[in-house]
Formats: sequence, C-alpha cells, structure tokens
Amino acid sequence: MKIEKTGVKKILFITLSNIGDLVLTLPVLGVLKREFPKASIVVLAGSGAGEILRADTSVSDILVYNKRATLFDKLKLALKLKGMGFDMAVDMRHSLFPVLAGARYRTSIFKSPGRKGHRKEKHLKVLSAMGIPIKDAPFPLLFNRNDRLHVNSILNEKGILPEDKIVAIAPGAKSHMKRWKIDGFTDVCVHLSREANIRAVLVGDETDKIINSRIIDNGAGKAYDLSGCFNLRELAYFLSLSKLLITNDSAPLHIAGSVGIPVIAIFGPTDHRKYGPISPGSIVLRKGVACSPCEKAICEFDLECMKQISSEDVLNAAEQILLL
Repeated sequence: MKIEKTGVKKILFITLSNIGDLVLTLPVLGVLKREFPKASIVVLAGSGAGEILRADTSVSDILVYNKRATLFDKLKLALKLKGMGFDMAVDMRHSLFPVLAGARYRTSIFKSPGRKGHRKEKHLKVLSAMGIPIKDAPFPLLFNRNDRLHVNSILNEKGILPEDKIVAIAPGAKSHMKRWKIDGFTDVCVHLSREANIRAVLVGDETDKIINSRIIDNGAGKAYDLSGCFNLRELAYFLSLSKLLITNDSAPLHIAGSVGIPVIAIFGPTDHRKYGPISPGSIVLRKGVACSPCEKAICEFDLECMKQISSEDVLNAAEQILLL
C-alpha cells in the first residue's frame, strides 16, 4: 500500500481499553505523529484513555468507546466517525470502524496469524503492513508541566530528595493471579530501606491502597506508601525519576517501559514473551513450573508459579540493577 503522506490530514487511531494494553499501543501513536507530523489525530478508546493521553498535544480529540454499548449507539458512533472525514484509520481492535468511517487508508479487519511475540511489536506490525516505517518507534510523552509540579510537591512533602535513589514498588494487579505474595514485598521493602540513599516507595491507584497498607502494617521498614497519590500521567513522571520499578504483570510495568527505566517483573500465569518489560536492563523473574504460563483466570495448583519466587530472587535482581 503506497500512502501519499501529504494527503493525510486527519487520522483515526482506535486503541485498547485496558490501561496496560493501551500503553503498549502508544508506540503506534508515536510513529503516526512522526510520519504524519501535520495530521490531526483523533483517538477512540476506553474511558481511561483520556487520563493518560491528555498531555499529548498532537491528539486533537479523544472519543470514548464503550464495548458494551447497544448496537444503536455503536451505529451512531459509526455515523459520527463517517462525518469526521478521516483520511486514515489505524485500528488496534481490528473492528469494522475504519471501513464504516470511510477512511482511504486503513488497517485490515483481520488479525495477523500467530500468537507469539511481544504485544508492542505485534501492534507495530499493523503499521508496517500499511507500508509505514516502524523502526525506532518512539513512545509519546505521557506527562506535562502540571504533572511534574504535582509529583515534585508530594515528594518534597514526604522528604524524598532529588539525590535519593527511588525504587518504585507496585504490588497490585487487576487479577489476584498476577500478584506476588505480601510477605515477599514486605521483605523487599525492609531490605531496600536499610540502604542509606534508597527510598522504597509503594505506588498504585486507589484500589491498591488495601494491598499496600497490608505491606506497611506487616512491617515494611521505612517504605513510603504513595498509593492513590498520582494519576496515570503523574505516575509516568514519578517512574521517570526512579532508578527501578519492582512490579507484577500490571499497568505500571508498561508505563515504566514508556519512560525507559529498568523493571524487575514478577511473572507466573501470564506470558512474559508477550507482556514482559521492554526497558533496557530489565529482569523477568519466573520459575520453570510445568504449567506456567497457563494464561488462565483460575489456578488449579495454588499459584505455585508465583509462590516459588523468593524475596532473595527479587533482592538479587535489584542488587544487579542498582549495583548495591
């Protein structure tokens, strides 16, 4: 497909709803910005997209897509898209919307065969199939000046200094199957807190406050709990200030990849080859349990794949990255 770039004035970018999945599609948005710098980009995504994309000045509008909407509402949306006059539609959902929108250049409604490979690379291949170069695909900047000011204010209030080594720790995950043990995170916090210039900081959203408070109550040394303090853009900036993120397979893992900090990623039932960290220097911790990765919603074997990962495994990996 040969694309006349000068004729592309308006682009529809349809991305995914889950925050972690959405972040892994952002390099596609980065390529679109780079290859079509004068085009206006409209994003169609789930309700959480606005929070994470609001700092991107190249995104002219964000439309909310509700996958549980009625057929009538979906048809109304299709008519709205048709009236917006898109020249190109890039769809990570492989839906009929690009066809219904009447875009001259559009991605295929058929998914590429095969399930192997990292999701970031699979998303980018959608563009390469259109003849758009994807080499050195950039991540868009997720945070703005106000986000930086707010984060710096909170860190100053907590007594965390610019010269401190911040180690971010994200014990939460949407699925309990992906969560490493509370005692393990507690032990890691205790040991990292003993280092004079390291600040172990627990992060997460409002739903992670219960997990993080259990770690603090369990005796997590001098760890700080900043769960619920940051929105997603502010979390991206905070992670950019950190030397390391220790996390389950969750959204913070992928946000850390967008800002390029090393990650210690704890994996069990999910496949690190698809969803593992992409930052240089990152380490995946997993055990060679026969059933892992199962990618199932319910475990038949008491999550042995997660339980076998020890705090020593995590601390040894942290020592390797931080050179303690």
